[in-house]
Amino acid sequence: MQGTHVLLEACKGARPTVRRFIHVSTDKVYGETEADAIVGNHEGSQLLLPTNPYSATKAGAEMLVMAYGRSYDLPVVTTCVIVCMVQCSSLRSSSPSSCS
Repeated sequence: MQGTHVLLEACKGARPTVRRFIHVSTDKVYGETEADAIVGNHEGSQLLLPTNPYSATKAGAEMLVMAYGRSYDLPVVTTCVIVCMVQCSSLRSSSPSSCS
C-alpha cells in the first residue's frame, strides 16, 4: 500500500499533466469463493472481502485509489486480474508445448 500511496501523491502533485492512474488489483480482494462474494452497491461491483494479508493490502490500495480519485479529482482506473488455472492434461491435446 505504501508504494501505491507514494505514486498517488506524485500524481496529485503533477496534476493536470497526469492523464490516468491505472491501478492493477486482484480478484482475491473479493474473497476466496463465490459464496464469499456478496454483491455490493459501489459502482455495480462486489464488496471487498479479503481473506489473507496479500489481498487485504490490495483491497486497501484499491480503496486508497478510489479515495484519491474522489478527493483530488484524479483520473483513476482500477482493473482486476483474474488467474484462471486449467489442468495440463486438458491442454495437452490442443497445446502440447504449454504444459511441461
